[in-house]
Amino acid sequence: MIYRAAVIAAVIVVAGVAWISLPPVAPAEEEAPPEPLSGIQSGVFYCVGSGAGAETTFQAVSGSASTSLISIIDSNMVVDTVEITTERPATAMFKPPGQLFTGGAVVEVEAEDAGASWINEGPTRTTATTCYAEPRNAWTIYGGPIGSADRLVLRLMNPLLSSAKADIRLTTEFGPEPITELESVGVPPRDVVEIPLHEILGQRTMVKVAVDVTDGRLLPAMVSTTPNGIATWRAERAATDWYLPTVRVGDVVGDIAVTNPRQERVEVEYTGIDSSGVSGQETLVLEPLGHVVLPATSLGPVVLGSRISATGPVIVTLVGDSESGRYGESAISDLSRRWMVAGPSRGGAIDIWILNPSPTEANVTVGEGPSARTIQIRSGTSAHITVESPEGSLVASDQPV
Repeated sequence: MIYRAAVIAAVIVVAGVAWISLPPVAPAEEEAPPEPLSGIQSGVFYCVGSGAGAETTFQAVSGSASTSLISIIDSNMVVDTVEITTERPATAMFKPPGQLFTGGAVVEVEAEDAGASWINEGPTRTTATTCYAEPRNAWTIYGGPIGSADRLVLRLMNPLLSSAKADIRLTTEFGPEPITELESVGVPPRDVVEIPLHEILGQRTMVKVAVDVTDGRLLPAMVSTTPNGIATWRAERAATDWYLPTVRVGDVVGDIAVTNPRQERVEVEYTGIDSSGVSGQETLVLEPLGHVVLPATSLGPVVLGSRISATGPVIVTLVGDSESGRYGESAISDLSRRWMVAGPSRGGAIDIWILNPSPTEANVTVGEGPSARTIQIRSGTSAHITVESPEGSLVASDQPV
């Protein structure tokens, strides 16, 4: 059974947003993660991490009893390994010591339904980023804007035992920006390389990054730091339908960034969703290789979530910045009847936002046993439920949500 997860982790009363995908996909034999490993028959996941300055915790998530092995990699070696066994659906966590850690992690989980994420903990917000289930040789990732006091860093992780290379192509509001030093960028084995886009480009209103891997396999992540905080998001495969169960983080409404990675014009329809149904709609045309950012507030004054549909494959990212923090995350392109929601590593409440795009009402059960709670979510609406579950929570629905 395939599990997928969405988490909005709240610290005290301020929520942070993240989506955690849990496909149990094992990489090919030649793309095995670095040794040593314990020989567990499992899913393998690659976590790029957020680099120095971030309070990062690596987390294995499973929808059943499991054994997890978390291997920390940095500077061409495995620097630490921890093995954790859980007796029920839960999360297994490991936090490298200090704020100077710049590497990533390879997470192995012995379970039929598993995944992994890396968690960033701030003073008021905890956010999570999904680890990858497999390396690929081509990626497109939205970088967001770069202000005068901002840092925007592209991280490239090589989890394999051989070196990797990639050509990095940047597009901004000025069009393609050829940068010679970004041709044939090398990444050593078991290492992470950081590319400071803010130093290379200076101030920009938008940045789109294409990573073409020419040798080996690499995994990218974008790290955006503003005076308000740090946010990390990963690359996603292009798709025609995307879902944002919430566009709000605390009292802040984000911006919906849509990127067209192909040489074809596409029409994009945005539908705002609140607790009563559709709050507003807007349609835009996206030129080949184009990009557009739509403030979610244009979809209604009380918009909660959004559905984005396009006539061709696009990539959707939610970004925002306010005094309460910086955030960015990829939208969800797949629906499921079962999810595993990860818990914040230092405790606190979890605000779980659920969007029901199905044509019928969804009966959704959160948790297990005597503490389980069931809510009904009408077709085409978004709702949320708050639970106290530091180890995470199962979410089951009779409709795809």
